[in-house]
Parts: sequence; C-alpha cells; structure tokens
Amino acid sequence: MMQNNILKFWTSLKDQERRAALILLSSLITIFILSYLINISATISAQKLNLSSAKNNFQYVSSKALNFQQYSLFQKALSNHPEKTNFLFSESERFKLNDFQVDSEEFISFISFGSESVINYSKFLESIAQHPDITISKIEVIPKTKLHKVKVYFL
Repeated sequence: MMQNNILKFWTSLKDQERRAALILLSSLITIFILSYLINISATISAQKLNLSSAKNNFQYVSSKALNFQQYSLFQKALSNHPEKTNFLFSESERFKLNDFQVDSEEFISFISFGSESVINYSKFLESIAQHPDITISKIEVIPKTKLHKVKVYFL
C-alpha cells in the first residue's frame, strides 16, 4: 500500500520536480556520508594524540627507570669497592673491557683498555665520571677495525 502511494506520488511529479527531488536526496546522502567520514577522521586524530601522549609518558618513565637502575648499580659498585682502583676494575669487568690497566705517567694517573663496543666504554666512562674521587681530564681514542684502544687520564 505504501509503495503504491510513493509510486503514484512519483509519477505525478513533473520532470523538473523529479530532478530536484533526486538532487535533494543525493545531496542529503552525500552530506550524511561526509559528516560520517569527518567524524571518523576526528576520532582517529584524537586517538593518535592519545597514543602519542601515552608513548611520551612511557618513554619518560622508562628513561627514569633506566637512570635509577644505572644509579643503583653505581651505588652498589661504589659501596662494594670504595677504593678508586678496585672500583675501576669492578666497573671494567661489568662493562666487559679488554686489557684493562691502571698506570701513571709523570704524576698523572690513567687507565687504558680495549673495547669492541663504543656503547660499553661510553657507559663505563659515564660510570667512572660519577665517582667522587675521579675527575677525567683527557680521553684518547684510537679507533681500529674491531677493537678501539682507549686511554683515559684522570686526577
């Protein structure tokens, strides 16, 4: 019954009215689809912002935890080896340095060692720089193909 009424109404319209009705109907459908897509886009943008914020928070907490871990390892090594030479040897073992030696030239103490990893000896240098009795004055690095030779002068 309803379909017959719609069909009769449609056939009773003139060509211009039919075109106007089709244009109006297609415009409404287009507006509905566009508003839906804009809503989806806004939701995606908000979720990206939330994800970015969560990522930044995670990285901040992770870096703080890593810093605390490094600090606690340093404090443990310092309490276990309060003497400077013992501390240096324990840290060299922790960072897996090769041919570790402590020596002095003309009243200036130095350490020399080899390492395959720049990261390991960089972390080692950061660790010994935190020791209250060690002040690094000069660092010499001789890069080679696999093993870097490092000489660190300290006061």
